[in-house]
Amino acid sequence: MLIVTGIERSDARLIKKFSRFVLSRFIKPSVFNKSIITINVIDHTSLKDKAEQKAFKKSGGWASYDGRDGEVRKFTVTINKSVINNRAKTQVVRLKNLIKYLGHELCHVKQYMNHELFDYSDGEKSRFLGNVYTYNPDALDWTYWESPWEIEAHGRMEGFYQMFLEHLKLEKKNRS
Repeated sequence: MLIVTGIERSDARLIKKFSRFVLSRFIKPSVFNKSIITINVIDHTSLKDKAEQKAFKKSGGWASYDGRDGEVRKFTVTINKSVINNRAKTQVVRLKNLIKYLGHELCHVKQYMNHELFDYSDGEKSRFLGNVYTYNPDALDWTYWESPWEIEAHGRMEGFYQMFLEHLKLEKKNRS
């Protein structure tokens, strides 16, 4: 299940469509159907902590695995509302940056769902594809940029957007 909050209904529909488009390529339907992904689009100033505001504004968004409720796995993706380009003429261009950041964060959701990525409770270690990495999650330093889960997520951002544009064009052509 996908839940989108913080944006207009028509924009939420496009964001859900993009999310399904991305996740259907990597997640088995049986796994997807037993998960809830909440996508919150918020203004960075709504965060109380100034350091958190700054980190959120710089990153554009983040994703978290929120645990299980029975067999249902829960995830939250939070995207900075300020990345929306309100001057753009078309919806998909107006939401381009939001879609790209969302693609990055959905890549992390995919990593968690497929048991590729696991964060240890100490907050300083993660396991990715069987290898354990130590890093400082509060510092956006080289350990962040060199972590293989971030390399994958950053590498897929633009590709997801471009593939989605082609998907929308093909849908439009098939409707004609």
